[in-house]
Amino acid sequence: MRDFELMACQASVYTADGGLEVARLLRDLMPALVERFATEPQVVSHPASPYPRILLRSATGMWRCEIAADRTDFYWLRPEIRSPAPAVVDFYQVAAGVLAHYAEVSRSRISRLASVVKRLAAHPTPALASAEHFVRPDLASAAFHGVETFELHRHHSHALDRFVVNAWVRWRAQPDGTIGLEQDLNTLAEHAMSQHFTLDDVAAFFGHAARDHERVAQHYFPPR
Repeated sequence: MRDFELMACQASVYTADGGLEVARLLRDLMPALVERFATEPQVVSHPASPYPRILLRSATGMWRCEIAADRTDFYWLRPEIRSPAPAVVDFYQVAAGVLAHYAEVSRSRISRLASVVKRLAAHPTPALASAEHFVRPDLASAAFHGVETFELHRHHSHALDRFVVNAWVRWRAQPDGTIGLEQDLNTLAEHAMSQHFTLDDVAAFFGHAARDHERVAQHYFPPR
């Protein structure tokens, strides 16, 4: 139950009132990113916006960036379980630099920030093991006997240093023999209309988010 592997990390900035000048953005943004995103950028239509999206990816597909007028998402994705993974704090340090550079080049107002970490573990009886981990032993052995799937969603809002965030944890045990643990921190949507995060805020948020992701994951597996 402790053998979770890091599968994906995502860092996002929301720019709801922005536009997207594709030619200028590619000209000014790509010189700093060309080493990481060596493949040709793709410009594709956006299903919900008159502005297109810009898709960047590394040759391995491990690193991705999706840029749109309303938000930009930066990802690390594990292509297979044997591939090496960065430390969570290292990913968010890189992400903060990439997204801050994007915000500076695009001159966009950043109205929200979000951070998502996904982990995966293999287990021969994932649902039963999850029930035994979270539920009273008498219920786990009786009410959850023969269980095939198990999901736990936890949400609360709290202060993350100077940021107020929604904090989600989603635990999913599946019949395929896996347990997924997803952690999501995002600033409040109801503050987006008046919020203007600075470049320093971007760096601070992702630094705090990385440490909080690690801290909360440890709560689910306290030292024995």
